[in-house]
Amino acid sequence: MIARIQSQLFDEVHPNRNEKVIAVLPKSLYLYLIFKIAFIWPLLHDIVTYTPTQIGSGIRYLAFFPLAIAGSQVQLFLIVFALLLLLSLFIKTNYICGFFVFWFSLSFTKLIASVGNGSDLVLNIFLFICIFLSITPRFSSEKKFEYQVLISNAALLLGQIQLSLIYFLSGYDKLTSIAWQTGAAMHSITNLTFFQNPFLRLELSQQQSAALCWLIISFELGFSILIWFKKFRVPLLALGVLFHLGIVFFLGLADFGIIMILCYAVFLPFTRTETLRHEASLQS
Repeated sequence: MIARIQSQLFDEVHPNRNEKVIAVLPKSLYLYLIFKIAFIWPLLHDIVTYTPTQIGSGIRYLAFFPLAIAGSQVQLFLIVFALLLLLSLFIKTNYICGFFVFWFSLSFTKLIASVGNGSDLVLNIFLFICIFLSITPRFSSEKKFEYQVLISNAALLLGQIQLSLIYFLSGYDKLTSIAWQTGAAMHSITNLTFFQNPFLRLELSQQQSAALCWLIISFELGFSILIWFKKFRVPLLALGVLFHLGIVFFLGLADFGIIMILCYAVFLPFTRTETLRHEASLQS
């Protein structure tokens, strides 16, 4: 039974070479974080002044240890984090850099909690997955390398499940909401002056709002199921990109929309090549 599960994870969960996903997903998240640090930098003084960071003790202290060490020198913390991200961009994705980027990202999220949102949680979840997605440094023996690839495939599967669950839970929550069923939610969203893009204003009737709400519900629930079928994957990813670009431009929630698009890398339909097991046997 265990051997069968291992075989499934190795050969069938993702028969393509995971190096392509490893090259796209972590690097894109690291680049996003560099731009986010640059965006936050001018606001840093106000964030620290009006919402001082409370680290806590015990496990919380360990989780936010990089920020705790920096103390009041938060600018130094951001500089070190940015340098770590730059280093991680220019070298091969590996466990060590993946772990430290995730660790620093937790502290960064804590630092900007007053101006953060749900995108930070999604970002940290996928940064954690990226630690185990890597297959470098590579273990020397073929057997150890096979288990290494097994863990990488399992991490990729976890990322795919996580992305599907985000859409399913979001769609299910909307489906059970009277405001979304009637279209009142969309009417409220299009009238939020502090979120809506002032250059792109939507004027929707009650019927149009209701129809748009049901389209969003159908897309989110449909995405969570149909994405597992390869023939639907490309159209769904394209629709998802348009959906999140709409969120970026109409609601101004750029960070959430960008993060969701970047996380699509776990479902990218790369061209089929030889499996890593065959490659490992050739190199041994």
